[in-house]
Amino acid sequence: MKIRLIVAAILGLTASAVSSAMPTASAETIEVTYDNGGRFNEYAARWASYRRNGTHVRVAGPCYSECTVLLGQIRRDHICVTADASFGFHLADLPATTAALWKAYPTDIKAWISQHGGLTDEFLLLQSPDLQQFFPKCGEAHSTFSAIRQLFQWAPSWASSPETIHGE
Repeated sequence: MKIRLIVAAILGLTASAVSSAMPTASAETIEVTYDNGGRFNEYAARWASYRRNGTHVRVAGPCYSECTVLLGQIRRDHICVTADASFGFHLADLPATTAALWKAYPTDIKAWISQHGGLTDEFLLLQSPDLQQFFPKCGEAHSTFSAIRQLFQWAPSWASSPETIHGE
């Protein structure tokens, strides 16, 4: 019985040491490609959850209206943008929602909005090249399409040959 307890204790210590020595998984990256917004509270809760989890955000298309809450929820060093990225700002339907959105935006984003006419009923687009003064450009390594291309680069030549696939 004592031997079993000693062996269990040794195995437990070994497992603990091994698991603490193993590298942790990198943070998840999500991609925003075309998001027109929605309900403020839902977006605020979603982005806050991503922030708590250390999620990185790759903006690869339009992020409009309530989607822009991410600017105040996600750490700046966890956001990157592509050439197709844009943020669309406007007055919300309810004054309270407009106030909540405005409060969520970082000071430099608020300054940019103000310098470009402020919030109105029309979309004010923050896009390239202005976008790069606020956020880094996403690297190729972050691209989903890049990962797919890399996956198929290893394929043997016969896999892309229609003649071979069709048996001709």
